[in-house]
Amino acid sequence: PMNRWTYEPSSSLKMSPSQSHKFLAGFLVLVIAFLLWSRFGYLFNFKPDFVFASLIALSFFLGLLELLFLILLSVFLMNWQPILGVEMMIFSVVPIGIFLFRKIIFPLEGWLSNLVGIVLGLIVFYGLTDLSLALAHYGTILKDIFISALFGFLIFGLFDYFYGEEAASQ
Repeated sequence: PMNRWTYEPSSSLKMSPSQSHKFLAGFLVLVIAFLLWSRFGYLFNFKPDFVFASLIALSFFLGLLELLFLILLSVFLMNWQPILGVEMMIFSVVPIGIFLFRKIIFPLEGWLSNLVGIVLGLIVFYGLTDLSLALAHYGTILKDIFISALFGFLIFGLFDYFYGEEAASQ
């Protein structure tokens, strides 16, 4: 029987120790990606989409609520305006879509699904936000896709190394 003076959350809301470690590692990855995005863009003469690539890579390992929290946090940090623009909506929807359809759309090996997800996600992002600008600066877009895919590949590799078997069971 439940003591009326204590609150016990339902078992579906409890996180196992490995889930909480995974979430904290994902949070740390997002902080690193945000710092790289905000501080080191001058190295490339543009800001690679490290945060976007991280969210797509993390969508293969985290649960939906954890991913939603990290997406909302990243949208807040990147654009703290009260009204979301089209870019931030697309930025939010693509990782959620990849999370929801990762086993249906991407029945490939995990690392290949991650790379395809990042490349297609960036193509969708640039195509829906401003296609004419993206086509005018296709060299920069290709560099962004390459650098972001490489970063997302590293994140996926680290998470696969530490949490690979757990992610396969989700």
